[in-house]
Amino acid sequence: MCELLKQLEQLDLGLLTLLSSDDPNIEEIVQKVDIREQLLHELFQAPEKRTPERWHHAIERTQLIVLEMNKHTDKFASKIKQLQHSKKSVQLYKKFQ
Repeated sequence: MCELLKQLEQLDLGLLTLLSSDDPNIEEIVQKVDIREQLLHELFQAPEKRTPERWHHAIERTQLIVLEMNKHTDKFASKIKQLQHSKKSVQLYKKFQ
């Protein structure tokens, strides 16, 4: 199996594990989604590295990931707002030091 597809599969399993937890780590999910996007881009650039069966499995995992992310959308949005507010507060604090 292609190394890129192996990396994608491992990354997807990690993402699904994170998403299935009661309190998923948003920053870690964002990081893994960014890496996943890069891997997919590399796979699109080299179609010879994709086997039909493995590619089909990747598509199925993508659908599962999207479903899990949709379940957490409101929770994610709230936490992202909290993170952004915290970062702005720290920036303001540093500005007035």
